Amino acid sequence: ASPTPAQLGRQVDTLMALSSRCLVTLLILGAQQPCVRAHTATPKAAGTTRKPRAGRSEVRDATLIFDDVWMHLSSQYGGETQFAFPKEIIWLNGAPGAGKTTNTGFIREERSILAEPLVVSSLLLTPEFQALKDQGFLVGDKEVTQAVFEELMKPQYQAGVVVDGFPRTHAQAAICRMLHDRLNRLHRSHRDHFLRPVFRIVVLYVDEATSVSRQMMRGKAAEVHNHKVRETGQGQLMETRATDKDETLATRRYKTFIESTYSALQALGIHFIYNLIDAGGAVEQVRKNIEQEMQYQSSIELNPETFDIISDLELASEVTMNARQRLVRRMDQYALQFPGKFTEVVGLLKSDIYPVIHQHAVSGRCSYVSHDSAFLDGLAVQMAIDVLSERGFRVSSEPVVRGTKFDIQWSPPDKLGSTRLDNRMSAAKRAILDYASPGSNKSGRRHAEL
Repeated sequence: ASPTPAQLGRQVDTLMALSSRCLVTLLILGAQQPCVRAHTATPKAAGTTRKPRAGRSEVRDATLIFDDVWMHLSSQYGGETQFAFPKEIIWLNGAPGAGKTTNTGFIREERSILAEPLVVSSLLLTPEFQALKDQGFLVGDKEVTQAVFEELMKPQYQAGVVVDGFPRTHAQAAICRMLHDRLNRLHRSHRDHFLRPVFRIVVLYVDEATSVSRQMMRGKAAEVHNHKVRETGQGQLMETRATDKDETLATRRYKTFIESTYSALQALGIHFIYNLIDAGGAVEQVRKNIEQEMQYQSSIELNPETFDIISDLELASEVTMNARQRLVRRMDQYALQFPGKFTEVVGLLKSDIYPVIHQHAVSGRCSYVSHDSAFLDGLAVQMAIDVLSERGFRVSSEPVVRGTKFDIQWSPPDKLGSTRLDNRMSAAKRAILDYASPGSNKSGRRHAEL
């Protein structure tokens, strides 16, 4: 029997729905295909054709790269639970000529990191990668990420490491955050094996003029050094970069840092500890800037559970804050509320402890054990400490058998016993200088005799 018009209509609707679904599927596959090809390209092609992208496309690219590298490492190590990333990673970046090599040592010293820095550029020494770097371009994100992750697995970095030169692009910055999230997840599920990761972003910053000038100076210094090595045959040749010889390339390298790396690092500042350090001054000034920026912060570096337990204890700076005012307030209370005991304690200090202090005035310290029953009372001991502290001494006490021991320190006198000798030496030096002076009569007579 032939189908009715209603049946024909339903069949047409079904066919149209199937056709629409097939068309949507083909469109999705067509949109995804260029993205897959972009990440399977050779490193050289990736570095020369990739242009800065923003928004969802960058996040999508970073996710694909991270998942690909993570799966590769998982198969290589036998699962992600076998990974061993460092507890603390300092992601160090800086403008060209900011002095990363010099200042890395200061950063390691401040953070007590013993491992040598992981220099990303040293991982990318193939001819293809080198050609890209010589032109002021960046190497592909996937290749850099895989090289960095594999290096971070090495045992020497487990306690902490400074990573010099990563992340440098928005995609790498997103990958850095994904790594932190994944390590945090592993920490929550395997606390015995994975410590809570601590990531720091450190940026050494200089302006464009300083950067280009330092790059050119570095290139000239390398040429002079290498010329000397070739002439004498002694020493080792220094690496010379194409960007250190051409101001145009040096400027391009700086602009690449500002447009790509710097903005990417700023985006990570809301997630991790972010230290922007002015590296444009002298070495010692930059070192002081690093010391100020890299101070220990327990609220960030300790596990939240650990910090919650100890956070009720005051910091040393909080204990000593306004200590002088509290000391004065206590002493006024002693005089008003306990005048008899306060007078007795001051009398004991004058009769028993001060004579010992006078005996050791030159040394700057003394100890005294009091067996007076008055100092068996904790309030009397506190009164003695407060009075001596108000008088300029540094005092500590501890109970001993049938008594209390006081350890007292103060600033000893300067240059005691050396004043006469110093005066004689100064007089002798002046006599010698006067005698040797060209305008001196004594000097003239001496020359005439000769």
